Amino acid sequence: MIRINVMSRQILNCIRMRRWVERNLEKVKAYNKARYSQHLEENRAYARTYAEAHAERHLATANAWNKANPERVKELADARHKTHPEKRPAVHRAWRETNRERCRAYELAYYKIHPDKRCAKDHRRKARKLGNGGSWTAVEWLTLKRQYGFRCVACWKTETELLALNRKLVPDHIVSLKRGGLNSICNLQPLCHGADGCNNKKGSQYRDFVTS
Repeated sequence: MIRINVMSRQILNCIRMRRWVERNLEKVKAYNKARYSQHLEENRAYARTYAEAHAERHLATANAWNKANPERVKELADARHKTHPEKRPAVHRAWRETNRERCRAYELAYYKIHPDKRCAKDHRRKARKLGNGGSWTAVEWLTLKRQYGFRCVACWKTETELLALNRKLVPDHIVSLKRGGLNSICNLQPLCHGADGCNNKKGSQYRDFVTS
């Protein structure tokens, strides 16, 4: 039986080269690395030119991949932040500067769902401006309300009853911040706020409804 080789010389050379590369992967990697280092600026310039020419397509592809692989994106971000912890604040600041409207919308939506955290943040800012010091968390505030059965300590109406009167429970400083009171959970009492609310009547005067 006569075998006829229909492969051209170019195809045979390609096959031989592929087999050689498979047997000498380490040599190929070392050669490519050395060659890349010798032409570093040229390679970077080419990469920048290529990226600029295909920026929109790459951005669409990257966004699609990020949406399809959220867990992988989080893993890569965590690994990058662990490797370069000093860069994380700078990256966050830069992102917030370029996405102010988005950050604002996210913050409003977040505090709409968690009003107690917004209240804690506002009180912390006010105390910092006055130089009083102290802080409390939404969890501590929830625990305090639970201790009093989710009632206003002045009129002793429950949150359900207050909601019907268009009022809500708010944290009131027993010694107001204007009078030098600390912004701590020990200086808070739950009072109702709204039309004819106990918190509105009390104002900034000192009055501890629990002990008095």
